[in-house]
Amino acid sequence: MSLRHKHPADESLASIELFRNASRAELDRAGRLLTPVTIAAGDTLIQQGTVGREYIIVGDGTLGVSRYEDTSGTVIGLSSGTVVGEMALLNRQRRSATVVALTTATIYVGTRQEFFALLDGVPSAGEQIVRAAAARTRANAA
Repeated sequence: MSLRHKHPADESLASIELFRNASRAELDRAGRLLTPVTIAAGDTLIQQGTVGREYIIVGDGTLGVSRYEDTSGTVIGLSSGTVVGEMALLNRQRRSATVVALTTATIYVGTRQEFFALLDGVPSAGEQIVRAAAARTRANAA
């Protein structure tokens, strides 16, 4: 009888839009590269201006993003499948925004090394992440 090690993130990742085109093998790979974490409403996950060492994929719940430069107090809501923290890893720059949990949420966290392994090992998700980061970079520059 063959026993397969089951990673806690495997099954829940399949329900996230980011991984909708991922194969079973890619989901297994992603499950090994991400750590599921439950966070409480009000928790600060990323602080603008700090060094980026990890990234986050929203599983469920809602995160809010704000920037010091936005004096209107606007908070952008992020939901399932959204990736945050990737820009600091891709661009080797400090965090460009603060991210706070607006509700209780499940997030998936990975290190810089795991981020680049995910881009390479789950091409369909990697392409979406890079495309979204490029669009966000252009929007922030405007």
